[in-house]
Amino acid sequence: MMVSYFVLDALIGNGDRHEQNWSVLRAQSSLDGLPDALAPSYDLEASLGFQLSDDQRVARLNDPRAMEDFAKKGRARRFDGDRTTSLVDLAANAASYCSAEGRARLETLATRISALDFEELLDGIGGVSEVARRFASNVLEINGRRICDVDWNASGARD
Repeated sequence: MMVSYFVLDALIGNGDRHEQNWSVLRAQSSLDGLPDALAPSYDLEASLGFQLSDDQRVARLNDPRAMEDFAKKGRARRFDGDRTTSLVDLAANAASYCSAEGRARLETLATRISALDFEELLDGIGGVSEVARRFASNVLEINGRRICDVDWNASGARD
């Protein structure tokens, strides 16, 4: 489950995952038979070009190289100050600690990402400019391709 959050971070370009952005939901009682669980992801507002103005987004959208560079700039800087490892590589490296079953789930996740229509997915979101929607869709497309290029089943298998 934790590695799936790294895949999410790689997809949306969230380089702000740090120790205060992980939470565990505790079961009310072990008698309920419910296990503790990783909480849903939060504090993602620094992702998908949120901090850019529409003019800055348009400039990148009109320059495919700049768009690609923006999408790929996410780094694992919150993990031991790592400013060189991309978020996609961080997720792939973390997958090496997963069981074969876990890596197969990640491969399925990547396949599902490849099938998503990000423009359609973002169409229903209100309160966001059309430029911001197009920009976010482009980031998701670029990073989605990068995630799909990973061989999750062979990610440095350690088992």
